[in-house]
Order: sequence, then structure tokens, then C-alpha cells
Amino acid sequence: MIQKCTRFHTPVSRLSLAVLFSSVLAPAAAWAIPSPELVIGSVSSLSQVLAVGVAMVSGLGAVVAAKLGLQPKGKAEAKRYPIKLITGLLLAALALAMLNYWQFTTQRAAEQARLQATLMRPAQFDGTKIKDATLKETSFSRQSDHPLAMSTADAAAALDDGQTL
Repeated sequence: MIQKCTRFHTPVSRLSLAVLFSSVLAPAAAWAIPSPELVIGSVSSLSQVLAVGVAMVSGLGAVVAAKLGLQPKGKAEAKRYPIKLITGLLLAALALAMLNYWQFTTQRAAEQARLQATLMRPAQFDGTKIKDATLKETSFSRQSDHPLAMSTADAAAALDDGQTL
């Protein structure tokens, strides 16, 4: 008597065999890295599908509740808005906005102080000693407003003439 081969008759083994054959026969382009636009578009589409699904489930829930007689009570018992909850949420949002503004201004002030500290450091070059400790680098606006200030064109003309002193 010939025995039947029951080796590939389970659903799991059939599925794994199908996956194996399809992966071997798949084109090489299927293994390529997708572009960012494709990934973002796919996620956006999936989120829209999820939103439609949630709307369908909530609509189905409303229909089932209406069929079971679980409708809201009449207009005589109108509910009050949760004033305390709304006020609390608005205060929390305002506090977070103020915290965000404080962080922004603190960071901006620290950055400004760092930049000003680099402008007011003693003038020193690599390998040289400071001869005059009172010599400081000043900002460009102060340099250009100084009575002894020279424009770039004037400095170039003085260098060309040889009158550097």
C-alpha cells in the first residue's frame, strides 16, 4: 500500500511554502529602500484610513445605541458645560505657553551673552602673549561708528599707497 505524503497538508506549512516561492520569484526591485515621499504618503494614507474606520465604528455605535433606546434625554435636562474642566485646561495651556516663552527668552539671552563674550575677550592670537590687557575686540557697529574708523576701501587705498602708519 502506498502511503500518502502528509508533509505539506498543514496550513502553516502551505503558507510558509507560498512565502518561500513568492520571495524567490519576487523581482529584485522589491528589496529596494523606498523613498521618503513614498513612506510619508503611505503613513498619511494609513492615518486617513484609520480616521475613516474610527468614524465608521463610532457611527455604528450611535446607530446601535439608538436601536437599543439609549438616546440622550430630552431638552428639559440640558447638561451644563464642564466649566471647571474647560477653565483648568485653558489655564494649563496658558501655563505651558508661558513656560515655552520663558525657555525661549532664556535660551536667546544665553546665546546673546555667549556672542557678546566672544566680542569682549582680550585680543590674542595663537602663540602670542597679551601685551595690553585693556585691549578688547569691539562689535562691528561700534567699530564703524568710531571717529577713527576706516572703510574697507580706505584701508585698501592706504595699503596700496604704502601709508600704513
